[in-house]
Amino acid sequence: MLHHEIIGDGTPLLILHGILMDHRYMKEVLEPVFEKAPGWRRIYVDMPGHGQSPPRDRINSQDDLLSAVVEFVNATLPDRRFALLGLSRGSYIARGIIQMRPNAVIGAALILPGGNPGSDPARLPSHEILEADSSIRPDLAESELWSFDAFSVVQRRDIVETRRRISAPARALWSAEQDARVVKAFELTCLTETEPRVFNGPSLILAG
Repeated sequence: MLHHEIIGDGTPLLILHGILMDHRYMKEVLEPVFEKAPGWRRIYVDMPGHGQSPPRDRINSQDDLLSAVVEFVNATLPDRRFALLGLSRGSYIARGIIQMRPNAVIGAALILPGGNPGSDPARLPSHEILEADSSIRPDLAESELWSFDAFSVVQRRDIVETRRRISAPARALWSAEQDARVVKAFELTCLTETEPRVFNGPSLILAG
C-alpha cells in the first residue's frame, strides 16, 4: 500500500504530486484552497520512490508506476467514483487513470501537464520572469540553481524559503535510481498505443 494521508469528508479526490515531490508538497499548496472549498475527501498519496513510499524493483517504466497507483486506487476506492488532481508528472499519471478507469473518474484538474521527456520544446512558450530579484541567485545552493533558473517566474526570498521547507525534504527521499529507469520508458502505452478516450467530465488545465 502506498503511503497516503486523507483529510476531510465528501467526494474523494486523489491528489498526485510531480517528480522530486511528495504528498507534503501538495498538501502545503492545496490545503489553503480547501479551507474555502469544503466537501472534498482529499487523498494525498506518495507515489513509489517518493516520500514515504519506498522505490520498487519492479517499477521499470511509467506503465509500472501507473499500475502501482491504479492498484492503490482499487484498494482504497473500490466501487467509488472519484476526482483527480495531478501536478506535472502526476497529471500524466492522472491521464493514464482516466484512460484505464474512465467510468470511475468524475472530474480532473491537471497542473503543468506539459514538458515530459520527448515533448517538442518548440511548442512551449519561452520562460518569462515577471518579478526579478538579482540578489537571490548568488545565495542559492548549487542544487537550487536549476529549478530557480528554469521555473521561477516570481523571484522572491519568501518563495525560495517556502520551497526549501517543503521541497528539500521530498528531494532527499526521492529515488533517482528508480526514476532513471522510468525516464527510459516514459510514455504510457495506454495513451500511445491505444486511442485516447474522450473525457467529458469537468476538467481544469493550468499550464501557466
